[in-house]
Amino acid sequence: MVARKIDVDDRERLLLLLAAQGEPDYLIAYEIGVADGTSVSRVFSRLCDKLGAVNRTNAVAIAVLRIFTKQEKDALRRLPPPRSMDIRILGLLADGKSIEETAIEMKCSPSTIDAAIRRLKARLNASSIRGAIRVARNRNYL
Repeated sequence: MVARKIDVDDRERLLLLLAAQGEPDYLIAYEIGVADGTSVSRVFSRLCDKLGAVNRTNAVAIAVLRIFTKQEKDALRRLPPPRSMDIRILGLLADGKSIEETAIEMKCSPSTIDAAIRRLKARLNASSIRGAIRVARNRNYL
């Protein structure tokens, strides 16, 4: 079976690259020139339809496999180490805290913790929070 070519415009490509890096919606919104996170969700929804993806994660996977250039893929492999706040969040989760307990301790909202988890999974190339914890321990972040 031959995979069909997928054409995306520059804004869609940037959206996919930023999502692959685990960037939060407010930063993606700024970078692609839309009003807010809700607008990012609308653009992502249209992009998922275009790519035949069921969700953001699936859309990013399709982009990595069929859209990104070799240079873009190499750049994703060289992501910077996680932020200190993200490592602290990962440490609390590794200690068995829930997302809600972590949010209370970090004095932020659970959605901020969710965004940090997405960033961590992307930067550590992990598919789950447990995988991110394992990678972080192997790299001596925890």
